[in-house]
Amino acid sequence: MKSLLFYISLLLLLTLSSCTDRITRNIIISLPSEVKEGQTILQTPAGQREKVYVIDGNICSIYERGIDRCVLEIQPLSDTSHSISLIPYGSEPGEMLLVDCSASGSKILIRDIVQKTYTVVDVTKVMEDSSHRIESLPMTLLTQEMVPFNNDKILYLNQGSFRSKEPRFYIIGTEEQGHKLSKNGERSLNVLDGTLLYNQENNRIAFVHLYSPVIELYIAQNKRLLCTASISRSEEAEVVYVSNDSINQYLFANKVIICFMTATSDNERIVAAYRDEQDNSRILLFDWDGNLLGGFIVEGEVWSVSLYNDYLYCWERGKEQDMLVQYKLDIL
Repeated sequence: MKSLLFYISLLLLLTLSSCTDRITRNIIISLPSEVKEGQTILQTPAGQREKVYVIDGNICSIYERGIDRCVLEIQPLSDTSHSISLIPYGSEPGEMLLVDCSASGSKILIRDIVQKTYTVVDVTKVMEDSSHRIESLPMTLLTQEMVPFNNDKILYLNQGSFRSKEPRFYIIGTEEQGHKLSKNGERSLNVLDGTLLYNQENNRIAFVHLYSPVIELYIAQNKRLLCTASISRSEEAEVVYVSNDSINQYLFANKVIICFMTATSDNERIVAAYRDEQDNSRILLFDWDGNLLGGFIVEGEVWSVSLYNDYLYCWERGKEQDMLVQYKLDIL
């Protein structure tokens, strides 16, 4: 009888341990130190294009304040002399003034910070049919991070989750109302909490922190946390709590030695880039289990990254010229 009770207890223990939210935590101490040379694909005057992505073999340039009366320009990698201009620049209906963006799969989500609207552009469909309709929608979500999800849904960041046990993200349809983003009137002031990445093939989500060297990996359907990968460092960021009669606020203070500045992914890999103490950009490649696959150093400032086939594309900002640089991923 005692033996039976022992095995039942052991089975219950194993069952409970298998249901835990966190499966593993990967601490990365040894980082790549190789400086890698790439091939320049595109060169433009400094500051002209805010971010550049390579999506399905096409260069997609986002102009933060518009240029040549457009916000988005698409050029085939095979022929950069050919381009399609989308989303007129301006304050009229269907136009945009001041934008930010995120990319996922073949789609780019572009939103107008001033006029509170957003649109999702499917780059593949646009290149197949340039008359493909692009619809502008009202932006009702109080968040700094929105990502295209499957079936016309939106994946968005809960801005209050960095200092509480609230969900890290929500998934809603374009017609649905957003969830309340934080409780008890608390909010963050001077921080974009992180970058969300979506792996549609495997139904996985990565949350790449922008205030600490951490990547969280989730199953999208039930929001279960699979694992956390983090880079070891000696100094932590300080979170300052400020309270007054109307609202409680959080700010980040002190120097953050390592924080991810930009990230991207495909179905097999996650790429995250951060600036080191020498102002170089370190590019790290992970699998979707949080294991470090490799990486290299870029002697410049990387503003956006893209994966296409076996190449990594970095949009590198400079004082006189900005460049789209192609790097062969032969480390995998």
